[in-house]
Amino acid sequence: MMTEKQKILLDLSEAIAEVCWLDLGIRSIRGRIFRRAEELLGAKITPTPEKIRTIYGPLGEWRRRDWRGKRGDHPTPENILETWPALAGEPDPADDRRRYVTGEYAEFIRH
Repeated sequence: MMTEKQKILLDLSEAIAEVCWLDLGIRSIRGRIFRRAEELLGAKITPTPEKIRTIYGPLGEWRRRDWRGKRGDHPTPENILETWPALAGEPDPADDRRRYVTGEYAEFIRH
């Protein structure tokens, strides 16, 4: 029988494997993902499988804000651990470049 923490860890690991396009059936990969998921559970912003899928999935922040995601790369478990605080937190208003554009077309211009 699984404990609650083990169930959360398994769900989180499955989400990480999904967005990274990795196979949990391969023992060494499974260990790598489980270690990263366990580290992520200690983050200030609590990770959930849904947040992982939303942020690092095909239409997520990873694709819009990280240079590797913009290039079309899938995140690695290490990338998720590294970028989680920035991508899971509130967007930085200073990072919004549209604030420099004014006028009637400001909402449509993307930099």
